[in-house]
Formats: sequence, structure tokens, C-alpha cells
Amino acid sequence: MKKYIFIQAAVFLIAFSLYSQSLSIVRTDIDTSRANFVTATQMFGIDIVIDSLSDYDRIIFDLKLHNINQFKFSNYIASFPNDVATIVYADTNSASNSSSIFVGVFFQDYKRNSTVPKSIIHLDFVVNQQAIHNSNIGFSFENQSAIKIVDGEEEELMLEAEAVSYTVHGFVDVWPGDANNDGLVNENDFIQIGRYYGSGSETKQMRSFARQNASTIWKAQRALAWDNKEHTFADCDGNGEINLIDMLAVYPNYKKTHIGIFKKAVLPQNSGFNKVIEFKDNYKTFPINFTFNKHFQAASIKLKWDNISHIKAIGFIKGNVFDYFDNEITFTNINEEENYAEFVIGHFDKQYPVNKGGSIAYFVYESHLPSSEADFEIEEIIAVDSEGAFFPLQYTALSSNLEMNENTQQISVNVTANELLVNFSQNDIDKFSLSVYDLLGNLLIKTDEIKNFNREYRQDISSLSNGSYYALILVNKRVISVPFIKLY
Repeated sequence: MKKYIFIQAAVFLIAFSLYSQSLSIVRTDIDTSRANFVTATQMFGIDIVIDSLSDYDRIIFDLKLHNINQFKFSNYIASFPNDVATIVYADTNSASNSSSIFVGVFFQDYKRNSTVPKSIIHLDFVVNQQAIHNSNIGFSFENQSAIKIVDGEEEELMLEAEAVSYTVHGFVDVWPGDANNDGLVNENDFIQIGRYYGSGSETKQMRSFARQNASTIWKAQRALAWDNKEHTFADCDGNGEINLIDMLAVYPNYKKTHIGIFKKAVLPQNSGFNKVIEFKDNYKTFPINFTFNKHFQAASIKLKWDNISHIKAIGFIKGNVFDYFDNEITFTNINEEENYAEFVIGHFDKQYPVNKGGSIAYFVYESHLPSSEADFEIEEIIAVDSEGAFFPLQYTALSSNLEMNENTQQISVNVTANELLVNFSQNDIDKFSLSVYDLLGNLLIKTDEIKNFNREYRQDISSLSNGSYYALILVNKRVISVPFIKLY
């Protein structure tokens, strides 16, 4: 009797083990931190995984696709070699907004005694371009079973399976400058940009998307939501990166509104906004001077320096061209590991733009050697006018112990077909480089330092489309900004 009970219990445990097998869906296109959503226009992949093969002869199931108006089946990849027959049949019923994919795997003589989770099949899907933002798509299983042949008889074992759903990241409306998407452009938008500063395509585990036909014009502009949806609105200029230029886009659209619920942002700790510097005896300043060529409302500066052990970056203070404004907002970002500092300064009175040259800011640094002087490199100064147009400022790159000195070198720029022709009146050129920007402040062309040429330099611009651009030319220690238009 006891032997019979033991045999019966063993059979029950084996049966329970078989019946407790389950199918699961595992995303393969991203890491687990992004596995709860899919993105419009993008492909995503899933593996159908079983706990273990357990010597099954066949595994079959119907995978139900829900809300198929938002996505569609693309392709499949079999998980087993050719001696395993894999059958896939997709049946779409657009009227019911659902679809199913039948999958059957027939193992035949394939050794299938794996006791670890195993992918049965890989399936790829594409999210439609018109997929609705924040809608959901989903998968569920029907008729899922594993079949085992014992003594010529089929034993069908029902498999457990759980449904899954994903939120759709679709296209959203971005209003340039309204970085927190609360319907109003104000100081809180600077805070939002600072909160997500540095995010973009180079950020680990972060996908960002540039806007097509991006501009700073105050209108709703369609943008594909980033992996972190809140970051999408902070990309004010639409280039797929959150940086200084996005802060510049706030100024021309300041106090503009659109329909929405106004929210209040909280200033984060250790914020770089309106940083106040208390001077000490060992602090030194490096003037950042520019030559006026167009009215502007705000500007951003990026400054670099060599790895100087006795120099410590402190921050920036405003230059004399902002002395008559008392409502300016500034932002400072210092990266000591990569030896660069960034600064944004601007004001909100559109009736009185900056309309003269001089010092835009002073870089403050600490030096413990009284006689030390440091050479800094101004990588770029980008300004924005009250209409939202970006352009590079021409400046004079000085050492901290030099006076501004206007060079008599005459420079002319001409556009011929697909070339930018730069001519110089003199041969005394120690250092020359050329950069080309679009009206959103994006750097499109940058040459390395060029030497040994005879008063003329030709730059290929065939990669540029028709439109308006700025050429930023560095000659010796003088930088000029020249607008030009390219036409085929």
C-alpha cells in the first residue's frame, strides 16, 4: 500500500512539474530599464522563452496582438537549427484591432533535454509612425501547450503564460523654450534644462531624437518622445542634445504661453543658476571680449584649457555689456575632468538688446602661484536675438595678461557653387581655422588648425543644403563671424 502511495505521489509531482512550465516574453532590443515602453517608428524585438524544454516533441501557441493599429509584425528568427521545423503564421484582423501569430515548433529527433530557460522563437515588430502617444499595445497567449509522445500516445500539457503590455512613446508637441511643458516660458524652464543638462544621444542607456525642421519659432513642433519623455521638452532647439543652446532658446520666447496647466518647478540643490562668486586674493580673471556685429539678447560661452595643475575653475561673472541690465539669468557648468567651462547669460527686455562690443563675461579661476598666467581657449560663443535666430559672435582670444589688439588683416568671404572662398590681405598668418554654423547654432563644419597657405583658403560646402549660415573664422588671435547664403 505504501509503495502504491509513493508511486502515486511521484506521478503527481511529475505531472505538477510538467503543468507548471510557463512561457514568458523577454524584450531583446533594449535593457531592462526601458523594457516597459516602445517608440513610434522604431523596431522592437521579443523572445518567447520557456522554462525548460523537458524533452517535448512539439510546442505550439497562438500569440495574440492587441491594438494592432499602433504596431505591426515584421519578421521572425527561428531559435533552433534546420532539423527543427518552425512554423509561423500571422493572421491580421484590422476590423477588430487584433491579430494573432501561430507558432509551432516540431523537434523530431532534435535533442531537447535542456533544463534551463530557452528561447523558442524571436519576433520583431515595428511601431507605426502614427502610433498614439501614451497608448498601449499588448501580447497574450492562447492555446499554449507542449506535446510529448509517450509509447506512441500524445500527452498534451497546458503551459502557463502571462500577458504583457507596453506604453507607446509617440510624437508630442514641443514649444521651443517651454522646457517643462507647463504652458508658460519663465525662469522655471532654465531650471528644467539644468536638471537634464548633458542628456542626449551620447548618454548611456538613453535614446534621443532630433526634431525635423526644428526652429525656435513659437509654435507647436512635433517631436518623437525620448526614452525619458520629460527630456523631450527640454531639448528646446531640437538637435537631440540638452545643452547651453537650449537655454538660449528660452530668452526670445520668455513669457509666451500656450494652452496647458501651469506648474511650479523647484530650484534643485547645487544649481549653477545665478551663481554668486565671493572674490579671494588668489583669484584671477580671464576677459572674454567680443566685437559687436549684431544685436542679441543672450549668449553662451564654452571655454577650454590645458591640464594645468595649479588652476582651479571658480565660475563666471558678467561683463560690462550687461552692466545696465538687472534681470539677467546666468547658468554655469564646470567640468574639471575634461577641463572646460560653460556659461549662459542673457536678459528678458527685448526692447533693449545688447548693441555694443566689449566684455561679455570674465572667467574666474584660482591660482596658487602669484606669477602664473594661464592660456584659455574660447571654443565658441553663440548668441541669440529676440527673434530666436542663433549666430556665433566674433571675439578676440586673449591670454589673461594681454590687451585687446585689433589686427589690420582684411578678410573676405565669398560663396561659389559648393565652395566657401576665404581671402586674406596679408601673409602673416600664424593660426587659422574655420567653422560653419546654422541658424540654430549647430556646428556643421569644423577644420583643424591650418598652416602654410597663400592668402586663400577653399572649403567644400557641398554637404550643406540651401539656406543661411555663419562662418566663424579664427585668424591668429582674432575671430570674425560672417553670414553667408548657399544656393545651388
